[in-house]
Amino acid sequence: MMRCSKTRFLTAAAVLTLLGIAVFVVVEWQQIQIRYYIARFGKDRSFQSPHLYIDKSSQRLKAIGPAAIPYLADAYKTESRPNIRHLIVLTLWGIGDPRAGPTLVAALSDADAEVREEATLVVGKLKIQEARSRLRELLKESNARVRATAYFSLGEVGGADDLALLKDGMKDADSRAAAEAREAYLTAKKRAQ
Repeated sequence: MMRCSKTRFLTAAAVLTLLGIAVFVVVEWQQIQIRYYIARFGKDRSFQSPHLYIDKSSQRLKAIGPAAIPYLADAYKTESRPNIRHLIVLTLWGIGDPRAGPTLVAALSDADAEVREEATLVVGKLKIQEARSRLRELLKESNARVRATAYFSLGEVGGADDLALLKDGMKDADSRAAAEAREAYLTAKKRAQ
């Protein structure tokens, strides 16, 4: 009787060990895939229309999901090419997980206006609350497109205390920024009620 229990225990231990190894291998393989796809950013492009290219690596990272976020965050911090930083922001948007917030908030201060504009849109779409103070600063941005997008996003994440800023934005010299401020004001006001 004792021998049978010992055999079962050893069999169960062997199965659990194999399962542990299998899980470890899967996790390691996923990490290898994530690193590979990040390295391939901008190199695997498929033509979709005259104005739109879809990066295959970005699509694959989106499919992997939230597990890719820490690797994308590290890649954003070390990447010098603005087009790749832009792809990282788009990929984080595609993943759609709020854990990407710190990287997206950092991208609001990117040196490249297109990266800043995209990050500004993404924090609004993902409703990243930590971005509110930086969005308020971006309302003074010299780039009208970034400013207009900041109005939109502040309307998505802002509160009652942002209504005055959004109302002032309706007087913006840029017509698109003024229109975005008007829409954002209505959105924020509805949510504040």
